[in-house]
Amino acid sequence: MLGHNVPDEFFKDLEKENKLFLSQKEGKLILADNTNKAVVLLLKKTNADVNVLTFEERELLNFIKIPIITIGSSKHISEIFIPNRYFENAELENRPFLHGLFDCYTLIRDYYKRNFDLYLPTNIQRNWEWWAQGENLYVDNAKDYSFEEVSDIQKHDVLIMKIGSSMPNHGAVYLGEGKILHHLAGRFSTTQDLTLSYKQKIAVIYRNKILKNVD
Repeated sequence: MLGHNVPDEFFKDLEKENKLFLSQKEGKLILADNTNKAVVLLLKKTNADVNVLTFEERELLNFIKIPIITIGSSKHISEIFIPNRYFENAELENRPFLHGLFDCYTLIRDYYKRNFDLYLPTNIQRNWEWWAQGENLYVDNAKDYSFEEVSDIQKHDVLIMKIGSSMPNHGAVYLGEGKILHHLAGRFSTTQDLTLSYKQKIAVIYRNKILKNVD
């Protein structure tokens, strides 16, 4: 489910409320203090109805423009529904994690396309946990798209990290002023501080040659 398990406390609240709006903080789900800040709506359903949206629910889905997760009697019985045109219009932050559709690579790709009209391939073939299968996709493909390895960090650089792996497997964009934009597995895309912990995980820093003189 979004590559993300709904925490137990939210599932318990959902059993009482039947509907729950959630936001995110540093990629992790939290209760939304109002619906405008919500990134996902949870709906309680019977197990038989988890895979079905009513006409009214589908209208709501496309009105609020955030994903709806329907959950049955167990939080492991669930389905996700995405609003119309969500993938092409999604903001860079608050994206659910869907490997190959919304993940750390697609976030980097969309950042460069939207900010600089620089093209990165839409679909690089990648299986889940490709890094555990001996693949090194970021490093192997960087030079083909005008990225070169550098030793310092500047705004718009791509930071390639090792997250729970001996192989580089996660990418983030450095936004300047100590902030990174990234999308960890099982979380929502978010902006975070480039903490010491993240710095220690950096394997390679890449800079696009075309952006050398861009502020």
